[in-house]
Amino acid sequence: MDIFGQAGFDAMNELILIVEDEEDVAQVMRYNLQMAGYRTVVSADGEQALRQVRCCAPDLVLLDIMLPEMDGWEVCRILRGSEQAAKTPVIMVTALATEEARILSLRVGADDFITKPFSLHALLLKVRMILDARRELERLRQRQADRELSLRNLVHELRNSLSVIGGYTSLAALKPEPDPWVKQVAMAADRMERLLNDVSPQTRIERGVQDIDPGQRDCGQTPDQDYANRS
Repeated sequence: MDIFGQAGFDAMNELILIVEDEEDVAQVMRYNLQMAGYRTVVSADGEQALRQVRCCAPDLVLLDIMLPEMDGWEVCRILRGSEQAAKTPVIMVTALATEEARILSLRVGADDFITKPFSLHALLLKVRMILDARRELERLRQRQADRELSLRNLVHELRNSLSVIGGYTSLAALKPEPDPWVKQVAMAADRMERLLNDVSPQTRIERGVQDIDPGQRDCGQTPDQDYANRS
């Protein structure tokens, strides 16, 4: 069965960071992801992976647990504690099939877990499902942001109108015997001002994760160049 041409694997050129110290495994994952339409970048250890995240901002991370020096759990903890990658999806890919490894992966913030040896079909399906969910969440966030902007503009325009009303009622109140409606208009304008304060997006905004050390942003390699440099 062709696992690359299915509608379920309609990649949108997202960038996948593969963190894997076994070169043959990394190459298999990289090849199949590229065949499915993704861009890839590969890191062989945790430190390099963190540099790649700072530089390349991947859409998803495939993270091996048993890495040299810094294991995948620690890498995931750092990502989840950073502003830049706190919400970047992470799938743990490992030969550790124990319940403890699964639970710890979820505790440090991984979104999913797949064990070696894995089905390429299952791997691509997990990647696609997580990226689709992320895209939908971003779409909902953008819709909410658009609504907030529309509400902010509406509040601004209404406040401008209230300022004009308030100015004229103040002038009308200076008359020796102001008309009785002046006080009613002033009270209505005051009520409207209080309502606008309650619904103003700014009121909610005023109620606000350690970034990965920006330090050097030199990745050392750009997407898809890492293996080329080895050959």
